[in-house]
Parts: sequence; structure tokens; C-alpha cells
Amino acid sequence: DDRRGVEFRQCRWVSGSLERPCRRRGDADHPGRGTSSQAITWGLYELIRHPAWVERLRKALAENPDVPASERLSQIPRLEHFVSETLRFHPSAPIDLVQLHSDSPVSLPNGAVVEPEAIVFWSPWAMNRDKNVFGADAEEFDPERWEFMHKRPTAFEMPTFHGGARSCLGQAMARLEMGYVIAEVVARYDLTAAWEGERRLSKAGLGGEMQDGLPVRVRLRAGRGDV
Repeated sequence: DDRRGVEFRQCRWVSGSLERPCRRRGDADHPGRGTSSQAITWGLYELIRHPAWVERLRKALAENPDVPASERLSQIPRLEHFVSETLRFHPSAPIDLVQLHSDSPVSLPNGAVVEPEAIVFWSPWAMNRDKNVFGADAEEFDPERWEFMHKRPTAFEMPTFHGGARSCLGQAMARLEMGYVIAEVVARYDLTAAWEGERRLSKAGLGGEMQDGLPVRVRLRAGRGDV
């Protein structure tokens, strides 16, 4: 809580040890730059792995041809569900480390006490797979779960964009960009896998980048000769 003079700083894990000095959370190297492209990459990957969802999205887009691009996420539920599930399943910051810089300990909402200079490790990747929040199939990619949710998860139950005073300022823009790219690609192109093996993996480290990128074959859809 910055109003009480308590300061948490972000740390980076380098070669098996913490890099010092720790950095302030807001001074990360690439705020909002690589994370959006990572989310889009994972979204395209899931499109290739789930061709039935490609057809569902195409149908939804075809049924709403006059919806402006800026309003697609709010007006086309299936697109919003796909984007939300991708952000849940592939958070761009899957793990995080913070260190308390304070002369006094701080109590967390669950009663745990963080001592001065203590390092707290937490994982949005793991929290986003909590079966108590997302159901028994939380470890499966299924955009349809968002259609039948009785209550949307809070930012503290699905901390893809973190929460509270430290929530990502660019999350609305990130979702907008992702929805735009996914919709345009689905409408204009057919994508097929061009990588070896069944799945793509994340790089080792704190970030969620896809290892070696996403090799794909791209074919312009019939009737889309205007692009």
C-alpha cells in the first residue's frame, strides 16, 4: 500500500539467483509492448488447435457485419469468450516475484505476514487454473466456459492483468487489440500449423513468450481477394 509508505519492488531471476537491485514494478523493461503480442500469438495458436472455434467465430462475425471493430468484444460474446479464455490460459506474466522494501512487516488479506526484505513468489498461471474458480476442467482450454459462468472471476482470482492499485493500465487496449487481430485473421485467412510436434511451449523464465515463435502456413480465404 503506497499510501502507508510500503514499497514492493519487482525482482528478476537471473542464472539461479535474484538480480539486485530490485526494480520498481512500474519500471519494467517492456510495459504493454511484448505482452500484447504474446497474447495474440497464443490466441492464434489456440485457433489452429481448435478449428471448431474458428468456424464459430466466423459465424458470429458474419452475423454481426455492421459492428464496429472497437465494439466487437462487447457486442459479439463468442469473440469476447475466446479472448478471455486465451488470457486466462496463457497469461503474459505467468509468474512474478516481488520484494517488500519496508522497515515493518505487512499483513496480507489471508493473514500471512510478509517480513521486511522478504520475497513473495506468486503465479497468475497457477491461479488461472484454480478449479474452485474455473471448474473441474480448468486445465483445459475451453472458451465456452465463459458463456455459462454464474459469476465472472475478479482480478484477484484471475490476475492476468494483476489487480487493485497495481492493475495493468493498458488492459482495455490489450483486449481491444487482441479482439481486433483475432477477428480479422479469422475472417480473412486460413491458418495451419507449420511446427514440429504437437504443442508449443513457453520460454523458461518469468515471461510467457512462446519458445521459437509460431510457425504457420497462411492461405487467403476464398472471396477475400480485396486484402
